[in-house]
Amino acid sequence: MKKIITFFVVLLILSGCAQKQDKVKTDDILTQSTNELTQELKDDLVAKEKLEGEVFYNIFPISFADSNDDGFGDINGITKSLDYLQEMGIKGIWLNPIHPSPSYHKYDVVDYYGIDPQFGTIDDFKNLLKEAHDRNMVIIMDMVLNHSSSKHPWFEKSMNNEIGYEDYYIKVDSLDEIDVKDKSAWYKKGDQYYFGSFWSEMPEFNLESKAVRSEFRKILKFWLDLGVDGFRYDAAKHAYDINEYNAGTFTLDKNRQFWLEMKKYVKSVNPEAYVVAEVWLDSKQMSHYVNGFDALFNFDFGEAVYNALTKQQAIDFLAPYSKFLSTFKEASHYMDAPFLSNHDQPRIASNLNGSIDQLKVAASILLTVPGNPYIYYGEELGYLGVKPDERIREPFKWGDSFEQKQPRWETVVLNLKTQDATEQLEDQDSLLTHYRRLGKLRSENEILKKGTYSSLPYGDNTTIAYERVLGDQRLYVLHNLSETKTNITLKESGEILFATNDSSLTNQSVVLNGYSTLIVKVQP
Repeated sequence: MKKIITFFVVLLILSGCAQKQDKVKTDDILTQSTNELTQELKDDLVAKEKLEGEVFYNIFPISFADSNDDGFGDINGITKSLDYLQEMGIKGIWLNPIHPSPSYHKYDVVDYYGIDPQFGTIDDFKNLLKEAHDRNMVIIMDMVLNHSSSKHPWFEKSMNNEIGYEDYYIKVDSLDEIDVKDKSAWYKKGDQYYFGSFWSEMPEFNLESKAVRSEFRKILKFWLDLGVDGFRYDAAKHAYDINEYNAGTFTLDKNRQFWLEMKKYVKSVNPEAYVVAEVWLDSKQMSHYVNGFDALFNFDFGEAVYNALTKQQAIDFLAPYSKFLSTFKEASHYMDAPFLSNHDQPRIASNLNGSIDQLKVAASILLTVPGNPYIYYGEELGYLGVKPDERIREPFKWGDSFEQKQPRWETVVLNLKTQDATEQLEDQDSLLTHYRRLGKLRSENEILKKGTYSSLPYGDNTTIAYERVLGDQRLYVLHNLSETKTNITLKESGEILFATNDSSLTNQSVVLNGYSTLIVKVQP
């Protein structure tokens, strides 16, 4: 009878000396406790020093840019788009999965060392890395370590109990062996059952297996050696799922320990590598994972921006956002990763009923707060999107002025009337122009990237006001959530650094027009 959990019983005496990147001992990593790893990694500031405050752009590869007019977005199309992204102040690019996979979204991987032929070749990817690095941009790739495709050779070998692969996946001979609350995610193949929380075709790895963890380290090193600048980890909270391991298993601690191990190994290969994770929880629960990553996606942020704009109440943003930042204030290495919407959620433009005025305010908030703001492709065009997922991932509309073309793998339905990039670049009042202006401003101002944040008691209930401070530099940032003009008197004078909708500053008197943003550089 197979056991769900294989406990590590060999404890090694850990060396206090720092390991060289090519001499990290497998067993040293595997047997370190959560507390030991946390202590060792808590002051790792290398990635923060390199990337704090920089803006990232999330690309869903099949939908973004088609270089050869075959209907599918590809890697060469992304390469041709780097100048477009750079003009928007983008420093980092997160690619959704590009590994070979039977699905369009590629989250069920069959080869962790390959590039899906639909997207191109390894040489194409190397060229993308080179062109990005030449522009001082970084590339992080989606890494799916929670599960693989059911068509992955490892899964086939494991289900056949081939020597060396027996424990690669969680599996049992009978459901009676499982002591969990919900057995609905256990599926039968042959005479055995395996676990797949997302789908029957996404079997989950047995992370208690030393062989599996060793495979993961090889995969991570392969891509880091190739030049990848870091990883976005998918479904990090599900690594040890409560319905995967028997009752009494400390899944939270095992999750934390696993990701700390992965972080230690990644940093041993490249100390500058950046790791961000999807831990879809509220801030308090998410904070348990903070030491295992450089950044965590802030799922509360987009909701707070949406609530504030729809209710026209500043407190609906200021209160939850301040609480979120407070939760992580002791983590010196941590960078927030705020975003408005992502590839799994209804797009912010649909939530706001396509209001360009409100979308500009949303963008202004996103690009003036601390951390690494993430822009989901098409968000800068006002892309609409609601479930099913394909409608959240519609092809990007480039227009006639670009060499890369709009992919055709999926018919555009919701964004037929959305202006393409060419049209918006010609319009000085477009949403894309707004993103470009503000992104460029942020990229050129360290205070917007690295300054501290504190809310300000300015304006009425419809005004979000906060201060960014870096050394002796100070900025006041004001956003009007309503269509009604408001007047504000500042306690200190300054000069306008950025303004929308003809908002103005005379001495210390501000006129903040409807749905506008004003950034004031306070005089020393």
